[in-house]
Amino acid sequence: MRRVSAFAAAAQRLWRAVAPPVRTPQFWVVQGGVLGVIVLDELGLDTLGWQLPLGIPRYLTISLLFVPVVYAALNFGTRGSIATAAWATALMLPDWTIISHGWKSGNWGELVNVLVLNGVAIIVGQRVEHERAARRAAVGALQANAAAEARYHALFEEQHAPVFVVDERRVVSEANAAATQLLGAPPTGRQIGELLGLRVEQLLDGSEIPVTVENAAGEVRLFVPRGQMLQSDGHEFLQLVLVDVTEQHRRQVEEQVYAARLTAAQEEERRRIARELHDDPLQTQTFLVRSLEELAQAPELPGALVTTLRHDRDLADEVGRALREVICSLRPPLLDDLGLVPALRALTADVGVWTGLSVALRVRGEERRVASGDELALYRVAQEALVNAMRHAEAAHIQVTVDFREGVTLRVRDDGRGFTPGIQTGLGTAGSETSGLGLMGMRERMTQAGGSLRIRSRPGQGTVVDARLPEGAGAAGHRSHRPNRAA
Repeated sequence: MRRVSAFAAAAQRLWRAVAPPVRTPQFWVVQGGVLGVIVLDELGLDTLGWQLPLGIPRYLTISLLFVPVVYAALNFGTRGSIATAAWATALMLPDWTIISHGWKSGNWGELVNVLVLNGVAIIVGQRVEHERAARRAAVGALQANAAAEARYHALFEEQHAPVFVVDERRVVSEANAAATQLLGAPPTGRQIGELLGLRVEQLLDGSEIPVTVENAAGEVRLFVPRGQMLQSDGHEFLQLVLVDVTEQHRRQVEEQVYAARLTAAQEEERRRIARELHDDPLQTQTFLVRSLEELAQAPELPGALVTTLRHDRDLADEVGRALREVICSLRPPLLDDLGLVPALRALTADVGVWTGLSVALRVRGEERRVASGDELALYRVAQEALVNAMRHAEAAHIQVTVDFREGVTLRVRDDGRGFTPGIQTGLGTAGSETSGLGLMGMRERMTQAGGSLRIRSRPGQGTVVDARLPEGAGAAGHRSHRPNRAA
């Protein structure tokens, strides 16, 4: 059953390929021409006895059939040419068998012409079919290309982001409606560097440099340009899209300002608590230690009571030292009074005494005071890095370096167990959740101060924390990113 169905389907496809276009009037006109040639040959030459001029053999009249066959091939393809040749052959059969009363010598020329005629019908018809298929493919490709180009132009024009097409001379050749609306005038024919104040090479190396553009309404907007090199007709051109990040940048600035104010409020609260602890509880504790010392030296007290008083004095003195450590951790007085280096010198000495670790401080360049907010940011970074090295890194040696050449750079290096920087946050963890938050706090402080923080670490190879403030950095919390301004 399946073989019969397959055969029927193949026969149907073959019939569609060779079926003559019987519904086309022009096809029947061609068949009438074939009939006319046959009638001329049989009626005029055979019946009426006409003679062809110049002694042309009568069988050459069959050559006139090439005209309708070729015409049918050119207009209808294989279907028309084969059907026309078959029709001509069918009309010649009665002449060879009945009308001529038997086979004659002249019939051989007609037979050869008819065979050539059928061959020409097949060859020319197939050639025409191939040409038509190629033409349809070319037309389809052109239509598809036109449709794709129309879709591209529709997307190009309907794109909300400004889009520029820049040629090899860095001149804007096309721009969408959003770009024209942004600039208030068509930008075509102008240099892209003149419009946006950037070089194309800066876009092609992958860097994203924000630019500010003042639109037609006088509003300044911040954009991140993103470019892509394309090719068309052997020429390269750059498609440049401006991504509007004005609101994103505004929110980022607001978050930075909020974080800076929150940090400033926290530091102010720490300063207030440290001052109150120093002015009241610590002074009272110091007076208590002195009072117990004087009371223990009274000659009239029994020996057992003197021992108790001296023990109490030692306890009070220990509480005083712990209170001083709390005050220094809240807000070291040396930082405000003498600056960063003396505060770090005291901090590293205290860490060495508390933990027994080898902690060294090294100063490079000419020591100088910097803005109070910058000193505080660097001090907090050093404090957090030392705490991480003590609590999590299990380090034996810690090196703190302050470099005053080309800005201010603080480096804290330890020989602890190290860690793998985290992929998700980009900050990494040193073995605990709190240390991860500490690294985040260090980065936030340096960002507010207008500086940068870099953390390098590998398991078993220690950790290096680099905090850098550029030359001429001001007070922390008073900086914001200032992008390039377009011309």
